[in-house]
Amino acid sequence: MKKLLLLILILLCVFSFNPIFVAHAETGTANFFVCANSAILYASADLSSERLETLQHKTIVLVETEDSVAKEYVSGSHIFYKATHNETTGFVLSDFVLQDTQTTSSTPNFNGKTNSACFVFRLEGENYVQTTIKLERRQKIFMYEGYHAKKEYTAISFVYENEVMYGYIETKYIAPNGINPIILTCICLIVAILGIAFSWIFVKKRKKKMA
Repeated sequence: MKKLLLLILILLCVFSFNPIFVAHAETGTANFFVCANSAILYASADLSSERLETLQHKTIVLVETEDSVAKEYVSGSHIFYKATHNETTGFVLSDFVLQDTQTTSSTPNFNGKTNSACFVFRLEGENYVQTTIKLERRQKIFMYEGYHAKKEYTAISFVYENEVMYGYIETKYIAPNGINPIILTCICLIVAILGIAFSWIFVKKRKKKMA
């Protein structure tokens, strides 16, 4: 019995002097830059929240990190980073910023290409100004704001002279990946014409039978 009590006492002493360490995430900040033409700094991680500031292309911001990785704030299908610019802290969409240490090897996830040679434009206020950069036919592009056939210009990123660049091109020069919208329009027209033709033949045959 005494040996059992002695053993319990020894175990209690061992555990009382063996501290339990709890791992805590290491927080900090890292330099990121705006990789889109512009990015909105929101008051909270929500697209409907107040817009604090519009950050221009290549603007440097301090992003909150956790264990040296940007901390993510998820809102529906969107991911935000907490960022600070000129003492203004808010939230920016993760797709619009890259860590400053990343090189141009981080190429966009291309979702289209040019259907003809065309010039790149930059946005100055509300005006689109043509640059000297010319893209070749079938140049791969990434439409990071989506594709809208009715818009005159589309925001794109592309690789030019081994550097990822951003700008705008006229939408008519874009061939999005997947079904070409021109082909889709032609198919719809053909189906409509065939429908009218078959309807006319059916009506004609019915009139003959009635006669």
